[in-house]
Amino acid sequence: MKIIEKDQIQSQNWNDLLLKFDEYNIFHTTYWLNVLKETYSYKPVFLRCICNSENVAILPLLLTGNKRNRKGISLPFSDFCPLLIKNSYKSEEIVLEVFQFLRKYRVKSLEIRGLASHMKIHDEKNIYIHHILKLNNNPEQILNNMKSYCRRNIRKASRLGIRTEQSSSMNSVKIYYNLHCITRKRLGTPPQPLSFFKNIKKYIFDNNHGFIILGYFNDIPIAGAVFFHFGKKALFKFGASDQRFQQMRANNLILWEAIYYFAINKFKELSLGRTSQENIGLLNYKEGWGADRTKINYYTYPAIIQKSILIDHLIRISRKIITVVPVTILKTIVSRLYRFFP
Repeated sequence: MKIIEKDQIQSQNWNDLLLKFDEYNIFHTTYWLNVLKETYSYKPVFLRCICNSENVAILPLLLTGNKRNRKGISLPFSDFCPLLIKNSYKSEEIVLEVFQFLRKYRVKSLEIRGLASHMKIHDEKNIYIHHILKLNNNPEQILNNMKSYCRRNIRKASRLGIRTEQSSSMNSVKIYYNLHCITRKRLGTPPQPLSFFKNIKKYIFDNNHGFIILGYFNDIPIAGAVFFHFGKKALFKFGASDQRFQQMRANNLILWEAIYYFAINKFKELSLGRTSQENIGLLNYKEGWGADRTKINYYTYPAIIQKSILIDHLIRISRKIITVVPVTILKTIVSRLYRFFP
């Protein structure tokens, strides 16, 4: 087996190659890697494993940290980006080969967000839940498979006059970003910088691989969501809302509009993203849409046996601080720190 590094991030051949593997998704593509590379200045590394002239596995990586503590991640700020591999080859062997190859970059550890379930996981906290909604070209059938409260909330939003708008314009990006920062503040989570969303527009929206849907009430933007797609797979990446209008259920109508769009355009599935195992409310919400539950294993090599108690404590403190920091400060200062927490 031989590992080959492909350094042409602009190459369309890489994206075409992805479609030959069943587990591909938008996060494997050069579109998404360009977003992360330009926003956070990470170094991209594209690896192909060759055996008997055949591509048996491929893996995109970004190198984070400094020379003393460099880490290879597939991929930062991504729900999942599994090693794409032919069924007859062993994941463990390829991971070891990849790690040895990355030593030339002085990489100290390798993290892959999504591996085969049989691989040994040393930290149960690194297992997440992934929900996938199977699609067909019959939206009414998909609607009927949802829990009754989902259908009821969709009807409620329509009855109250919520207007939705699908767009990929810079104006819609800025409107969504304002809602995004408000939502992140409420949740105690730092927002990404505006440049991140501008690069999403540049590399994903402008290449026809995604869009934003905004929900309006009396011309006031009260909710929004960001969707990506590649091949026949779609992804619900971000959602945000103005809490003052929560009971109008605009988010439900927005998600339904996206489901309808992807269904009639013959997409096979819509990923609702990852969820922590402890977030029971969000798990139930996603399953209410008729989505199937699977697991995502985050694998680190060499294994990290203990997680720093100090880091957990600092995260809890930072969440409390973020909830009281003005949104303007979150946008201008806190967002600049985002690249250090991939």
